[in-house]
Amino acid sequence: MKFYSEKLGNHLCITQRYDSKDKNVVMKQISPYRTDFYQSPEGKYKFVTVRYKDVMYSDTKGKYVINEEWYQKQKAIKGIADDWQFICSMHRDEVLGFCLKDNTCYKFTHMNGKKMVHDEKKYELVRYTGTKADKTGVVQIYPMNYPGERSALSISTCIRIQKFATDVLGNMYKVNENILKLEFD
Repeated sequence: MKFYSEKLGNHLCITQRYDSKDKNVVMKQISPYRTDFYQSPEGKYKFVTVRYKDVMYSDTKGKYVINEEWYQKQKAIKGIADDWQFICSMHRDEVLGFCLKDNTCYKFTHMNGKKMVHDEKKYELVRYTGTKADKTGVVQIYPMNYPGERSALSISTCIRIQKFATDVLGNMYKVNENILKLEFD
């Protein structure tokens, strides 16, 4: 595929895998593995996207590893300082709760069709699907209980972000003990 009218944008060069002398072979879509959310001391949110290409298996450790130097560089590119608090890591189809400013409409109408508005206290729960626009801080979300709709959420508009999970009985609870892991099984 040739790109004449636009910049190539986010891509991964895989030319070395093919017998190509004078042309570059690139992978345009790079799937995200997880998204790590951070909060500034002033309450602003930003995130770092970790893609599958950034996760490597270490034979010496016997674990999957994210290079710490690369990760710190990505934080610096995003403007995330060392005094920012790590909030959570979100993988595809996990439950994300967020609050917006007072009287802002919910992203999704509920099953009864009533429009609901944020009150800065109650979380709107959505299904997180991944990063939509890494540079502008936008993630892709879906409603929890009914299919078909989808929306984008600009993280900069959020007042609070929280990760949620369900127990074996289906009860929803907040995940409070979030630890940044750069090595995992």
